[in-house]
Formats: sequence, C-alpha cells, structure tokens
Amino acid sequence: MASEGSRPIAFSQDLISWSIYGKNAPFDAGDHVQLVSIDYPSDPRCNGEFIVSDTMNARFTMRGDIFFMNRIDNLSCHADVYLIP
Repeated sequence: MASEGSRPIAFSQDLISWSIYGKNAPFDAGDHVQLVSIDYPSDPRCNGEFIVSDTMNARFTMRGDIFFMNRIDNLSCHADVYLIP
C-alpha cells in the first residue's frame, strides 16, 4: 500500500471492531482516518489521511502505528484521530 502512495496505519486491537478486544470499537478495516498531531502540527508524517489496514499486538492499547517506507522517517507523535465519512 505504501509503495503505491497510500498511507497505512495499524491501530491497537481495542480500537478495531474486527478484533476480539474491539467490542464497540470506532474503526474498521479500510476506514479512512484523519490524524491531527498535537505535538507536531506542521509535520506531514503525523498529519493527514491514513487507511486503517492492520492491528497491533494485544499488549498495546489506545495506540496507532504509522507505516513508513524508511525507518529514518519514524517519529513518535501524539495525534487526535477522526473518522473520515
């Protein structure tokens, strides 16, 4: 997906409805979400539209993991997440 220009993101299982931990979770596979960074408001790595494409290990809660093609681009940021209808 990323090599084709999409921006995939994985959410913790408590945020994903298809997970056994995601009862009443707000997101589903293929949902488009908007991230708005709290600590890096002008950095495009933490802002913009992403596609929910995976879940994280069950030990994580209330988290998202953005996929980057290059490890050097990784950035830890806090963001608000909005479902794009």
